[in-house]
Amino acid sequence: MDNKIEKAYKPFVSEDDKDIIESWYKRASEVTLETFGYLINELLHDYNLDYGSKIHAAAACTIAMFNVCGDVFGFSYFQSSKSIMQVFYKMNYSFNKTGIRVLNYDDMLYPQHQDKFRSIRRDTMNLLKQRADELIAENKSTAAPLVLHHWKTISSGIVPFGYYISD
Repeated sequence: MDNKIEKAYKPFVSEDDKDIIESWYKRASEVTLETFGYLINELLHDYNLDYGSKIHAAAACTIAMFNVCGDVFGFSYFQSSKSIMQVFYKMNYSFNKTGIRVLNYDDMLYPQHQDKFRSIRRDTMNLLKQRADELIAENKSTAAPLVLHHWKTISSGIVPFGYYISD
């Protein structure tokens, strides 16, 4: 078949095309430094992607890149996952002043993980108190009364939402 004709037809992929999207993630986990470019090229040029499927394509490329970096730099899967979390923090939460925690809800199936769902660290509480003070000072006259009250309770040292401090 003529290459121009073959490339003229690009299958449309939506977020509902789970099998195609899962195949991208599977390939991403198997990619090497030598094959990395092929995956990116295919995802960029061989599909018509919608808003949601573009996100999956980019995520597959990112996973592939971290797998390749793990091979190139010689680090473990754990180190690779820590690198991914570092990017997650830097891209999404660079404005965050009190910290972030990602929870694996599968851990709720094991009693030894209960503190993850009921507690915060002392340093996090101190940051919350500091941030609550800042928010009160900046928004005292414009904040909703319920929000202002919540900030004031945190500022006074009350741990929010029934959590407790765990070190």
